[in-house]
Amino acid sequence: MDKKIILFDTDIGTDIDDALALIFLTAQTKNRLIGVSTVYGPVLIRVQIAKTILESLNKKIPVVQGSDRTLSNRKIWLSGHEKEMVNLNLQPDFRSLEIFLNRIKQKIIIVATGPLTNIAILQTKGLLEKHCQHLFIMGGVLTQPGLPKFEHNFSADPLAAHAVFQSNLPITLIPLNLTIKFPLSKTRLNKLLNLPNPAGKLIAAWLISWVKTTKAFSSTSPFFNRVFLHDPIASAIACGFFNQTQQIKLKVSPLTGEIKKSSRGKLINVVTNIKQKQINSIFQIIKNAL
Repeated sequence: MDKKIILFDTDIGTDIDDALALIFLTAQTKNRLIGVSTVYGPVLIRVQIAKTILESLNKKIPVVQGSDRTLSNRKIWLSGHEKEMVNLNLQPDFRSLEIFLNRIKQKIIIVATGPLTNIAILQTKGLLEKHCQHLFIMGGVLTQPGLPKFEHNFSADPLAAHAVFQSNLPITLIPLNLTIKFPLSKTRLNKLLNLPNPAGKLIAAWLISWVKTTKAFSSTSPFFNRVFLHDPIASAIACGFFNQTQQIKLKVSPLTGEIKKSSRGKLINVVTNIKQKQINSIFQIIKNAL
């Protein structure tokens, strides 16, 4: 059976989980990563982060510079450590996602782990369904006690999320209320902090910086002083490692990015369950790649 081909659309460089997802996608063997596209704010720096990781892994995968501005004109949130240990001389392989996709002769799977700006632009140009067979989104939150109503990827560009949910494309949603159940243990964090090779040293440095960022959050926040595998989980689901879903009709507020159930909404495949042993396999693939 031919492997499916994957585009990873990411705001890599702030939360550490995008970098871990990229490493996972390069290491797994079920499908083939054919490109990375960056989105949200300093997209050139995000290109340089992705290419720095790929070079450290001796991987040659095209990286596309995507949209820096959101459709909603929201302020860009950054942690401040995005340039750390990054080769700032690196340049994108493409500056247009449309041009890159036109070179691909078969339909792709898109794994979107940042704000959905790039995907919405493809949708408004009539190119999303032309090039993509299935979209996997890490984002949104279905109401759950103790969690905020709004998740970053959707609230950072709610107009984009709303537009994408208007498409006819099959969508699988990996929501925050699912991925937040699996913080990395201290044992696993320590394993990532003590890897000797170049890629391992990059991850260790960025991991330390991200943990410092989380310590600035409110102590009542579920994200305070914790690291999650949101994006690697979404990537693993897109690659077919596991996929227990329930079809739910959902709509997205174009003003806030809040997700609600609605009889008039789009029928979405929502991932509803993950087992700890599946998280273990994701972590092992990442660790072995480093």
